[in-house]
Amino acid sequence: MLKLFTKHIKGYEKDAIKSPLFIAIEAICELFLPLLMADIIDVGINGDGGMPFIWKAGLGMLALSVLSLYSGMTAAKSSSIASQGLGRNLRHEMFAKIQDFSFADIDRFSSASLITRLTNDVNTIQMTTMMCLRMLVRAPVQLLSALVVCLTMNARLTLVIAVVIPVMCLLLWLIMRACERLFTRFQQKIDALNDTVQENLIGIRVVKAFVRGDFERKKFKKSNDELRDAGLAAVMRVILISPVMMLSMYAAILGVMWFGGGFVARGELLPGEPCQRGLALALLWRALGRPETLATATPFADVPVGSYCHEAVLWGVGSGVTTGIEPGLFGVDGICTRAQGLTFLYRAAGCPPAYTSYCPFTDVPQDAYFRGAVLWAVENGVTTGTSPTAFSPHLNCTRAEIITFIYRAMELL
Repeated sequence: MLKLFTKHIKGYEKDAIKSPLFIAIEAICELFLPLLMADIIDVGINGDGGMPFIWKAGLGMLALSVLSLYSGMTAAKSSSIASQGLGRNLRHEMFAKIQDFSFADIDRFSSASLITRLTNDVNTIQMTTMMCLRMLVRAPVQLLSALVVCLTMNARLTLVIAVVIPVMCLLLWLIMRACERLFTRFQQKIDALNDTVQENLIGIRVVKAFVRGDFERKKFKKSNDELRDAGLAAVMRVILISPVMMLSMYAAILGVMWFGGGFVARGELLPGEPCQRGLALALLWRALGRPETLATATPFADVPVGSYCHEAVLWGVGSGVTTGIEPGLFGVDGICTRAQGLTFLYRAAGCPPAYTSYCPFTDVPQDAYFRGAVLWAVENGVTTGTSPTAFSPHLNCTRAEIITFIYRAMELL
């Protein structure tokens, strides 16, 4: 099939290559957009990036959006040109082949069937080619990226997808297998309708001379009704594809929620999950034995009285552990970064001075608010960074990491 495609796409090879290439670029751009949005929240809003980082990430999102738009338009244009060119070459080759038909071939293929091949069938191939040039690249890229994300988040939950996808593919294969015979019958009915119309038009004078109009109308009605019934029989099976895919998708969602909920209830899913700022401070407060707070009222509107971290935040404010992310806002549900988690510990320890100014991490600037905390943590073995030369201060701090930081620093607090 690929050999026939490359043979008849001659003259339009560049467009056939450009379409999947730009579709891949478009898909990659769409994958990076949510990541930049997450960075805006984690680093720009909840971290120390501030407005400069938000502007930088926002401009990056704008650039990716423009590139994605251009790539999508170019891919659509290229796929249309390539598919139309393929159709043009196919019609040319088919017409030339018909001219070389022997008398046996002419008796074998009716003129109505040949007209259908030159028009309807070629149009179907054109549409299929255009969709394949776009979807056969976009779908695998998105599928692989989704699987990578799932495996990164929780490998065991990915087993739900590993079960659902084969079942969905089996059901789709059964539907398409049943539709193959029905579409073959549908094609035969199209040929029969074309044959009926052609016979009527060729012999229209004879029909009028012998007053056979009513007979021809009944004959056409029969062919037309048979085509309708064949089309409905095929389409009614094809439309099952959408419910099967939706059922599979919601079954996967239900499975993830069911098993994921079980993991959360048993505490098996929590360690790798990002830790909120409110939870990080609450864990530290509880590890210290729930010390009494020096503050009487929280200055933060997003920490209501009675919330799980209310007393911890009161203690943090009174002890100078935190001042919030801005006046009147603590960011209780914001994700705690690694830099913020260590800073909480460092301030709870009384901000002890470091014995050395040497920092092994290249991503900890001299003027960073968390530099003192990192130096203190490295000296006392609280952290060794994410690599020998990187601390990754703006990465999300997981529940496992904040618990580990607290455990290692308990003798220093």
